[in-house]
Amino acid sequence: MIVLNGTSDIIRIATSAAVALDAHASFVDNTATSYTPGRQNTTITTATTATVLSSPGASTQRGLKNLTAHARGGANTVTVEYFDGTNAFRLQSIALASGETLEYEDAYGWRVLTALGEVKGVGPTGATGATGATGATGATGPSTTFATQADQETGTSTTVAVSPGVQKFHPSAAKAHGSTTGAGAPVLGTNFNVSSIVDTAVGQLTVNMTVPFSSTSYTVIAGTIGQQNRTCAVASLTTSSFLLTCANPSTGVAIDTSIGFAWACFGDQ
Repeated sequence: MIVLNGTSDIIRIATSAAVALDAHASFVDNTATSYTPGRQNTTITTATTATVLSSPGASTQRGLKNLTAHARGGANTVTVEYFDGTNAFRLQSIALASGETLEYEDAYGWRVLTALGEVKGVGPTGATGATGATGATGATGPSTTFATQADQETGTSTTVAVSPGVQKFHPSAAKAHGSTTGAGAPVLGTNFNVSSIVDTAVGQLTVNMTVPFSSTSYTVIAGTIGQQNRTCAVASLTTSSFLLTCANPSTGVAIDTSIGFAWACFGDQ
């Protein structure tokens, strides 16, 4: 909605040709105690600027609901302005062909209707213009240096980028991890760098790794999944495998896990 809020506010139309133009405005006046609809009809026959919606009275807001400008007498360029008594603010400026109508509707805004009353659409795309001159070549950006395995193992550089393939070589990264389900008949679940598992005996599981460690000086963090009345230990390890055991904490007798094992390994490969 376009609102006239002061006693100097008007809507006016400027025309470019001395041909008949019919303007219609539907509005509502809103005061503290009433809500009154109204309308104003104007015919313009000269190239001039004419008021098509007058200003409201004191303590009244006039809301424009609908405005039409119909080029009845021929082609005309129609400029709609909001004028507050001092400054003019352009709302629309449209070149209408003979019989066309510029319409403002509170619900959807502005549009142009053809002489047949149809909404005027966008015409076909014009021809492509000539290609502009090629711009200057931009400055070369900085090159990216990627970390090597040695950079990751040292773990001190703050100037190289890390790719996924070498991230695992950092001391803080797990070099292998995994878990099992199935208790006495273990099944390998989600894992990394685990080639196979072997149910060695009751309460024992051997984990074999695809990529071995460089020595046996690596760390295995492991535990059992399920009941808490189980103890888990790393019984032995080589560079490529390790043995997990599960026992009754009261008797020390080997027993199967209630659900499975879980582990993570850290060290140098």
